[in-house]
Amino acid sequence: MASFFFDRAIEERRNDQSLVGTLVRELAGHDQSYRASICDSLDRKRDLPFAPPLRQFTELLLTHAPALTSPRALIVIDALDECSKYHGDLMTII
Repeated sequence: MASFFFDRAIEERRNDQSLVGTLVRELAGHDQSYRASICDSLDRKRDLPFAPPLRQFTELLLTHAPALTSPRALIVIDALDECSKYHGDLMTII
């Protein structure tokens, strides 16, 4: 399981820049195979942590999803109404 909540009172939680990184970090914390796959990708593509959210989503979450050892993963994104700054990518990701 991975979750992210937006919060307009907290700078890093009021925009979509930390959404994908938070979800990836939480999934990697629960699954060693996924973590190894993500680390390999980050070693090769050092710009990914600073990439736009849609690129991060595609290259870190979608591409590496088959490495998850669990057949299911639950991702919760809460308080979308508190996201005051977002790229058009957010709606595509959701």
